[in-house]
Amino acid sequence: MSTTILKKKADAIFSIYIRLKYADENLDVKCFTCDKVITYKKIQNGHFYSRGILSLRYDEQNCRPQCYGCNIAQKGNYIEYYKRLEKEIGKGGMDYLEYKRHQVKKMGKADYQELIDLYTQKVAEL
Repeated sequence: MSTTILKKKADAIFSIYIRLKYADENLDVKCFTCDKVITYKKIQNGHFYSRGILSLRYDEQNCRPQCYGCNIAQKGNYIEYYKRLEKEIGKGGMDYLEYKRHQVKKMGKADYQELIDLYTQKVAEL
């Protein structure tokens, strides 16, 4: 399997995990930035720092569920995301994300497969 396919699979299972992690018993999830409630199947995995930053792409502390309006139309609703995330994880957590944002990370097939296995297991445990 190619690295590209494994990356897509890792993205998909990680997204499912983040969305289910915040879901209630009816599998509804509140948008982290606007509080709109949506089924886990339609809400998105929003990243505080862009998923283009590989060192934070699969970091649970960097990700929260977001509706399409906040994640895409408002480009992450960044100001509200920042305020709420800082309140939740504190200054130390924000400093950690800022530090990790500057770390260079390279991933190969084995790394993606490890993520797929880990988050497949975590989804099964939810």
